[in-house]
Amino acid sequence: MRVELMYEPGSSIRRVLDILETAIAEERLPVPVELIEFTEQPRRAPVVRIEGQEFSCLQLTPVGPTHGRNEVSNFIDQVRHVLAEKWSELHKI
Repeated sequence: MRVELMYEPGSSIRRVLDILETAIAEERLPVPVELIEFTEQPRRAPVVRIEGQEFSCLQLTPVGPTHGRNEVSNFIDQVRHVLAEKWSELHKI
């Protein structure tokens, strides 16, 4: 399975990478995250691509004590779900 984190040079990707690695570990998948710098046209936020399906990471920086938590939780849940679904599709017997 291919999991990519696409980012603009100089942007901070640590939080998104941590989320991806945590979701992969929780699903117990032997899948690396491939880091890819955007070279063609600039984008504002990192993008996660799992087997060709893209997810924007725009809302992953909370502002204030509670703002942003739902977005982060939704993103984590979405990534975890897609990882499990794609893994299952690729390994059907």
